[in-house]
Parts: sequence; structure tokens; C-alpha cells
Amino acid sequence: MSFGVFDRDGNLREERRAAIGHFHGGGMSRTRAVHEAGHYVAGRAVGASVAMRSDGNVDAFGLPNAQAQIVFLLAGGYAAGTGAGCGADNANARAALNEYPPAQRSRVWRQAQAQARRIVAARRGEIDRLARRYS
Repeated sequence: MSFGVFDRDGNLREERRAAIGHFHGGGMSRTRAVHEAGHYVAGRAVGASVAMRSDGNVDAFGLPNAQAQIVFLLAGGYAAGTGAGCGADNANARAALNEYPPAQRSRVWRQAQAQARRIVAARRGEIDRLARRYS
């Protein structure tokens, strides 16, 4: 999903991306809270506006490109330390990857994985503090 950023005259300045949260099922367990906090922190790190909804899911608006969207989507599982419950995140990340030419996809995927892991490692304290508020 994308949306436009317009100037005062109504001219399109740039097109930005959005990633909308999805239901993971169940209550807000500690693992799920860490997962969602990983999305939240990574979204901010890549320059998006993020919001944690009342159901605990995280939405990101203004993602600058498909690679940033992939980083946002992968960071939840990396933060939680498990791929359990990440099927929709991974499917959405793969769909965003398809926006790149086939010859670039492996490189973009590896870069997004590395960036998501770096963000999670560098901001682990922030992720854990946020998760404690929601679990």
C-alpha cells in the first residue's frame, strides 16, 4: 500500500509506503509483545511514522521504499527470536521483494535481513522496555 505526499499546490512530492499490522491471534504474550516492539522500533529506525494499535499490532506509514518495508516486517521475528507466527510478515516481505528486478532480489533480501538484525541488536533495550509495557 502506498500514499502520496503533496506540496501546498497539490503536486505529488513523493510516494511513500505503508505496512498495516495484522492479527497474530491470542493475547499479548511476552513473545508477541517483543515481536510487535521489534516492528515498532525498526519502523522508526527506517524513517516511518509508526503506531501501536489498541490490539497491539503495529502500523507503519511513510516507509521510504520496499527495502525499508522488508526491514520493518522482518524485525518482529528477529526481535522475538522466533519465526513462529511470522508467516504473514514473511509473505508480505517476499511480496515487497518482488518490486525489485529478479537479479537484485537476493542482494536486497540479504541487505534487509542484515539491517533488521542490526537495528534489533542496537536497540534491544528500547525493544524490551516497550515490550514490558504491553505484556
